Amino acid sequence: MKLSSEAAKLLGQIKEGPDAALRALHGGGLAVTLLRELYSNEGEDYDVQYFLAGYPETPSRILEELSGRCEAATILALLAENIRTPKPILQQLAKHERVEVRKAVAAGRGISPQVALLLCDDPDAMVRAVLAENPSVTPRVQVLLSQDPVPFVRSALLKNGKLDEEIQFALCDDIDVAVQAKALLAPRTGENCLLRVADGDDSLSQRLLLMRAQLPESVLESLLFSQDEQVKREAVNRKSLTDDEMVGLARGRDEAIRLKLAGTAGLPAIVQMVLASDSSMDVRTTLAGANGLAAEAISQLVASGDGNVDLALLANSDVPLPKLADVLERNGTEGMSCAACRQELTDDDARWLAEHGDDGVLYQLWYRGIVLKNVDGKVLRELVANSLPSIRALAARSSGLTIAMMAELSRDVSPLVRLDLAKNPETLASFLKVLTEDTDARVAKAASASLAAQEAEAAEAAEKERAAAQEDAGGTPGGTESPDDASGEAESQESPGLLRRFIAKLGRK
Repeated sequence: MKLSSEAAKLLGQIKEGPDAALRALHGGGLAVTLLRELYSNEGEDYDVQYFLAGYPETPSRILEELSGRCEAATILALLAENIRTPKPILQQLAKHERVEVRKAVAAGRGISPQVALLLCDDPDAMVRAVLAENPSVTPRVQVLLSQDPVPFVRSALLKNGKLDEEIQFALCDDIDVAVQAKALLAPRTGENCLLRVADGDDSLSQRLLLMRAQLPESVLESLLFSQDEQVKREAVNRKSLTDDEMVGLARGRDEAIRLKLAGTAGLPAIVQMVLASDSSMDVRTTLAGANGLAAEAISQLVASGDGNVDLALLANSDVPLPKLADVLERNGTEGMSCAACRQELTDDDARWLAEHGDDGVLYQLWYRGIVLKNVDGKVLRELVANSLPSIRALAARSSGLTIAMMAELSRDVSPLVRLDLAKNPETLASFLKVLTEDTDARVAKAASASLAAQEAEAAEAAEKERAAAQEDAGGTPGGTESPDDASGEAESQESPGLLRRFIAKLGRK
C-alpha cells in the first residue's frame, strides 16, 4: 500500500536517523492515524520499529505488538522505557534474559510496584542499582533495596530524588562505612536526618558529618555536646556560638576549647570572668593577651598574681597601663620594659611610661620613634636635663616644649638632639633659622625643610585670611574687584599674615 505524503515524509526523516528523528519530535504531536499507517506499511523495518518504540505518543496497541514482533535488545529497551508500554509487557521484559532490557525496565518512569518488586530480586546488581535510583519506586521497594547485600546498590538509593527520610537515615547508619559516608555527605540528605546522626553517640558518623562543607546551625549545636573531643572542637570552630554556649564551653573540661575561647577577641564579659579564674594558667595567659578585655576580667587576671599572666597583660596593647599599676609594681623594671615593647602604644600609655619609667624605658621610647604628648612639665624638664643624648632627643621631638626648653635643646652638644628638634613641627621659626646654619648637615637640612613647611603653612593661612576678609567686604575671589578691594589686597600683600606675625612674635620672646 502506498504511503501518504505525510507518512512518506516521516519515513524519510526516520531513515536519515531514528535517534535524530526522536530528538526532533520528542515533544509529540504526530497524528495517531499517521503512526498506524507507518506501522502497517513499514512495521518490519528496524528503523521504524526503533522510532515507534521510543516515540512517547505511540499507541499502546502498537507497542504491545512490537514487543512480540521484535527481538532486538535495543528496541525492547526503548519499549521498557516508554511510558505507554502496557504493564503486562513490562512484567515480561523484567524477566528478559538481556541485562540491558531489564535495566531499561528498572529505569522506566512508568514502572509499577509489582514490576519493581520483581526487579528487587534481579540476579544482576546493576539492574537493582538502576532500580534504586528510580524516583518512581515506592517506599516499600526502597526499604527492600536498602537491605540489599551489595553496598553499591544501597548507596544508589542516595541518587533517588524521592528517597524516603527513614531510608535516608538507615543509610546514614549503614554497616558499610563507604555507604554511610556517601549518605552523610550526599547533598540531598535532609537536616532532620543529619540532626539525628549528630544527636547519636557514634563518633565516626559525627566525624563524617563534619566533612560536609556546610552544616545547619542546629546540627553544629548538637555536635557541641559530642563525647568525642575532636568533634566538639571542630564544631566550636565552625559554629556562631551564643553567649550561653560559650559560658558552658568555658566551664567545660576540654582545655583546648577553653584556650580557643580565651584567644577570641571581644568575648562577652561573663565568659571572660569564667575564663579569668580558669584552673589552667595557659587559658588565663591566653585571655590576658586577647583584645576587648572587660575591666572586671582585667582586675581578676591582675589579682591572680601569675607571672605569665602579668607579662601577657603588659604586652597587650588593648589594656591601658594605668589599670596595671599593681602588675607593674610587682614586676619592676622587667614589667616596664615589657610594656614599652608593646606592638602599639597609645599616647596615654606612652605618657604614662615617660612619667614612671627609668632611663631604660625612656630609651626604648626614643628608639621606637615615639612622640610624647601632653607630658607633665616637670617630667619634660627632667628629660631635657637628662645626661643621655637619646633621652634628650626624646624630649626634643615631644609636643608642649617651652621656649626655654627649645633654646636649651637647640644648643645641645649632641647633633642627635638638635636633629629631633629640627624635625619637630612645633619648633619655633626663630630656632629653626638658627639650626639651618648648624654644623651638622643633617640638622641644617631638616631645619630648612621644617622652616619651609611652616612658611608654606603660614602663606596658606594668610591666603585664606585674605579671601575671608575679601568675602566679608563683599568682593568675590576671582571676579571683578572694586578699587577699595584692590587697595585692600595691596595692603594685605604688604603686611605679613596673622599666623606669620604670631610665629614672629613668639620667636622674639
